[in-house]
Amino acid sequence: MLVGAVGFVSAGSVQGVSGTTHGLPPSFLPRVVTGLLILTGLVIALSRSETRSAQDADDAPADWLRVGASLLAITLYVLLVAPLGFVISSALYLAAQALILAPRGRRPTITAVVVAVALPIPVYLAFVRGLSVLLPVGLFG
Repeated sequence: MLVGAVGFVSAGSVQGVSGTTHGLPPSFLPRVVTGLLILTGLVIALSRSETRSAQDADDAPADWLRVGASLLAITLYVLLVAPLGFVISSALYLAAQALILAPRGRRPTITAVVVAVALPIPVYLAFVRGLSVLLPVGLFG
């Protein structure tokens, strides 16, 4: 929820591109996304407020380890998206998250790897060609 709140406040500093005609401020979509992040965090916090069993308490350190690894992965993604480009950095990020979030004792299957490699390409094309949103090309530029 804290990350969502910080994102919501800092979304006000997003600068627009001159020549846009859609009428919405550039902070609109970041505020919608971070607002949903805050709402989701509240729902999770309220659902977790019930008494946890002893087994759940034993799993708590592993959950925090995954949270930390996910935060590190998203930080690296943000730092690498400009130099590597959207497609490569997104594929690396999705593969990392598949490893981080995989159940204990199980490695992600070949399906996770195929999704991590194949998904960023149509997403990139949808944004660049379909929505005219520029995304970093990185090594392909």
